[in-house]
Amino acid sequence: MTNMRPQFAVVRTTTAPLPPASPARARLGPAIVAGGVLLALGAALSWFLARELDGFLDDLDARALDGANAVLARSIDEQRRYLLSEVAVLADDTRVRASVMTPDFSEATVKDTLQDLREASGASILAVLDLGGKVRAVVGADWLRNIDLGSSPLVKQASAKAAGQVWTFRQQMLVVGAAPIHVGANASALFMMAFELGATTLGSLRDMTGVEAAVLIGDRIVASTSRDPKLDMAFKRA
Repeated sequence: MTNMRPQFAVVRTTTAPLPPASPARARLGPAIVAGGVLLALGAALSWFLARELDGFLDDLDARALDGANAVLARSIDEQRRYLLSEVAVLADDTRVRASVMTPDFSEATVKDTLQDLREASGASILAVLDLGGKVRAVVGADWLRNIDLGSSPLVKQASAKAAGQVWTFRQQMLVVGAAPIHVGANASALFMMAFELGATTLGSLRDMTGVEAAVLIGDRIVASTSRDPKLDMAFKRA
């Protein structure tokens, strides 16, 4: 019988040692760790800078708002002082005095005079009131017709000398001035003049300060420098 070599045989093998890690490979682990640390430091630094930047921007916003408030307050005060002088002059105007000297008060005639003066002065509203504060004739605000303003401190002060205040109505905010109309030595009526604190005033404020602004009465915007609904919503929330 012929011996046959097995088809398969177990062969002993020797495991070759692994080659040493290259310097680049050996440094890979520490490099990854270092990279992770730097990334964490970068994230922390970014958070810190973002926080500081937010605080800086908030501070800038606050200063801009304070500056705009100061400018608006000065503008209102200047307008009030202008009204005090202007309303005193117009109350002594011959046309105004003549309109209240007639025995029979003619609202139509007085309104014609007031309209001429309004166009010349650029005022928003002109009116003649009796000494009790009832509006006898008015141009620029028909809703004021026959309204009794006698409870206003302005009306009480104006019976003696020119006075000015800021009034807020449902429709608008006004800088108002009033002065007595003298016939002889006594005051016989009151002359009232008003400028609206509206889009023109706010537009000037924006041009000077770069701040968008709005006048809100209750939750209603009556004047604004913006046509952006999102900004209007922000105004209402503020």
